[in-house]
Amino acid sequence: MYALPMAAKLGLWLLPLLASVPAGDAASAPAKVTGLAPDCVDAEILGSVRRQTPLDVGDAMVVRWPWIVDIDVDRVLTGRAPLGRLRVQTFQHTYYTTDLHRWWLRRNTLGGLNMYPADEKRGARLCDPAAPPQRPFVDPGPRTTLDALQREGEARYGRGPGD
Repeated sequence: MYALPMAAKLGLWLLPLLASVPAGDAASAPAKVTGLAPDCVDAEILGSVRRQTPLDVGDAMVVRWPWIVDIDVDRVLTGRAPLGRLRVQTFQHTYYTTDLHRWWLRRNTLGGLNMYPADEKRGARLCDPAAPPQRPFVDPGPRTTLDALQREGEARYGRGPGD
């Protein structure tokens, strides 16, 4: 006999509630994780994903979780962003293809960038240059670094599809 997945046993209506509930040691993880939607963006770009690492959120049941992603910015469509390789934070469910994608970038308080898939129906509203940066999706805190969190994610999940 096959065991039913937990979602089937509990009912699918519970999934939104469970998606943010940490289990096991995830509740005591040193990194703070937030997923905030931008009210404005600093740039809309065309870029290709080159490296993407899901961060270890423990044994939590989540639909999307934070990743550290290296992208090659090929073209800035609106706003200001550097061309070339950038390391960004994003929320996603699985790996993106390395094809060219349209992304929104928003400065964060760590001095880096948060990245969102562009919503072409909504359109991008550019931030005023004096607008304060957004909170990062992941703040590693004083005890670790984003590089260390990326290494932990690669140790748990591998370096990419097929690992």
